[in-house]
Amino acid sequence: MADLNQTELAWAAGFFDGEGTTCKTKTAYRVGSVATRLSVPQKGIECLTRFQKAVGGQGKIYDRKCKVSIFAVAVLENVDAVLTLLWPYLSEPKKEQAIKTGFTFGTIRKSTVGRPKKVKIYG
Repeated sequence: MADLNQTELAWAAGFFDGEGTTCKTKTAYRVGSVATRLSVPQKGIECLTRFQKAVGGQGKIYDRKCKVSIFAVAVLENVDAVLTLLWPYLSEPKKEQAIKTGFTFGTIRKSTVGRPKKVKIYG
């Protein structure tokens, strides 16, 4: 179980507000299927590593060396878990964007893959 710091969550929410997005994308593995995705592009991985740590180690960082690196969460349950952690600190426009892309505010569906990591929040 990872321990989460409220100050780091507030930083992560501000970083996500400015740099991140939630969206729906077509999936390559099933025709007509759509996935909810949370991503934060950035040149370099330092801030992305801090962001990933702030949200309990969830998601994956795609380090593209000379190009833009991306922190991404592509499983709906994990997107939901990350947004639930950031929610108290997000701006209203970012909250609206999340809701439009299927955010269910902590309502995790049963799944055999991509289970959210358990986290403990502290002040």
